[in-house]
Amino acid sequence: NADRALRALKDERAWMAACAAMRHVDAMTSADYGAPITDVMPMGGLLNVDCTGDPGIAGLVAVGDAFCHTDPAFAYGLSFSLAHAEALGRAAADTSDLAELAERYRLAVTPEGKIADVLWEGPAYQAALTLGTRVEAVNGRRFTPDRLRQAVRACAAGDGIELAVSHGTRHRKVQVGVPAGLRYPHLEAIAGAPPRIDAILQPLA
Repeated sequence: NADRALRALKDERAWMAACAAMRHVDAMTSADYGAPITDVMPMGGLLNVDCTGDPGIAGLVAVGDAFCHTDPAFAYGLSFSLAHAEALGRAAADTSDLAELAERYRLAVTPEGKIADVLWEGPAYQAALTLGTRVEAVNGRRFTPDRLRQAVRACAAGDGIELAVSHGTRHRKVQVGVPAGLRYPHLEAIAGAPPRIDAILQPLA
């Protein structure tokens, strides 16, 4: 079974060979990076944690591994904890409302609300929005994905929505045009070409 095969990694030579085959881990286990101080030590009982969507306990705000944690690979736990603590401090300086504080903190340390793509000549491009910009509010109300979708749906053709955005220490408000409501990528058939997607979606015999 898989566990039996993994036991081979307890041998230092097998462990180092496996690490050498993995990008980033190869550098961390190279002789140029450092020298081991123990034999290979298996770990177990680790628990993945994801409290990024719901703090779980009212009045408490999770930071570091309590907020989001996977089995350790790069020893980033302390760095994340310090970054989370800094974000929590900024949120506490902006509001004394606990629910608002938790929401501001969560948005600051998660990818939610960050612009990941800007289409050439699209609405975000026209509004001078760039990658990594965070949307903080939609039409004067705190950002949520559903609130943004609802605002776009409510727009008549040619209208726009107001976004409060930030990038680093810069905060501003922008008007974003909504020319055609919600739009999603979709497939269009090529005239005369065989419908290959149909064959792909056929269940296996």
